[in-house]
Amino acid sequence: HTGGGDLGAARAAWEGLADRWPDSEEALLPAWLGLADVARAEGELDVARNWAGRALEQAEDPGYRQRAEDLVDQLGG
Repeated sequence: HTGGGDLGAARAAWEGLADRWPDSEEALLPAWLGLADVARAEGELDVARNWAGRALEQAEDPGYRQRAEDLVDQLGG
């Protein structure tokens, strides 16, 4: 959805994923990173930093951790 410009649908999809599996790192981390991407695309950089920072704090998986670190760096956080 994000690539197609439908940011509202992208946000809803990521929120739905996080709501569906609130105790699963494998659902939450991609959802939080996705929400950061959506917020960045909307120009909401503080919101994007918040989601990316949250993912960075919680990530144990090296791949998610690296993606979160990269996003935090890109956002100037």
